[in-house]
Amino acid sequence: MPRFYFDCFDGHEWARDDLGLDCPSLDYALDEAQDALPAILREEMLDRGTLSLRVRIRDEAGRQVGETTLDLRTRPMQQSMDQPD
Repeated sequence: MPRFYFDCFDGHEWARDDLGLDCPSLDYALDEAQDALPAILREEMLDRGTLSLRVRIRDEAGRQVGETTLDLRTRPMQQSMDQPD
């Protein structure tokens, strides 16, 4: 079974995955990366603002074979006098 590595970017720096995970296919590895994003988001989103998460997937040869991303922006809306609440 092929092994895939999931390098994570939190908007500031990359964390390299040196352990990897055995996955039956690239599609399965992409699903695993996508499923991991909410947990990463909960850990990283300490303040309101902008957050950009990326998980890049490498194969056993070190080639980048996939990526999943999540961009989140939190900001107040400015209301004008003519707009309802």
